Amino acid sequence: MNAASLQDSVKHQQYAQQSYRSGDELYDDYQRTKNQVQISINQPLNQGETTWGSVYVSGTWQDYWNDAGSTANYSVGYNNSFAYGSYSVSLQRAYDQNGSKDDSVYLSFSIPLSMFSHNGERSGGFSNINMGLRSDMKGGTNVQLHRQR
Repeated sequence: MNAASLQDSVKHQQYAQQSYRSGDELYDDYQRTKNQVQISINQPLNQGETTWGSVYVSGTWQDYWNDAGSTANYSVGYNNSFAYGSYSVSLQRAYDQNGSKDDSVYLSFSIPLSMFSHNGERSGGFSNINMGLRSDMKGGTNVQLHRQR
């Protein structure tokens, strides 16, 4: 692993508040972001000419003008490709404004439809088929399937 290949980014935003707010604007402020910090780190896993995918860590924290706490989202994951497409697995944790925690696992695959064609052309105008599987780690599961043009 080459330390020079570490990719990272940090982003901070502060949103301005106007001095005069109407009743509707004050209501809209209830969920309006005041400050937001985003951090993302991605590390390719390479050894010579061999690529083993990449790992990443990301997080977002934000608070609101209504002073009702903050929210945070964190994820750690792994991405890689294989002969017939690519896949990703990630663990995610979210905290709401009340401090309640929500954990989930996400697994996704992307497969180019050209691999099913005898001449390598796109099938039916679509280029990829994407599938995602999310578990809330409490027994709930969500499956998504869509085609990409």
